[in-house]
Amino acid sequence: MSQTRTLSWLEAITNTSIGFGISLLTWIYVIEPVLIHFDFIGNNGFPLWVNTLITGTFTVVSILRGFWVRRLYESYLNRKLTELSHRIEDWRCNRVT
Repeated sequence: MSQTRTLSWLEAITNTSIGFGISLLTWIYVIEPVLIHFDFIGNNGFPLWVNTLITGTFTVVSILRGFWVRRLYESYLNRKLTELSHRIEDWRCNRVT
């Protein structure tokens, strides 16, 4: 069974919300300490390697998050919602007859 539009929207909102929280925590606990350690805080610009480190870190975190959320929806939520929709359909059929 393919994913419904509602479940797709729910997955996208969940993924984005989790991404916002993870990116904030990544900035606070990973990126900012690196910048402070190398004394880049307060400078007007970062060297290319720092920009690459920041972008690479967020890219890896985003890929891992997207994979995790997709697996969560495909394995658990999709199965549970499919079971629920079958129960509702059975209930509707039994009610009519």
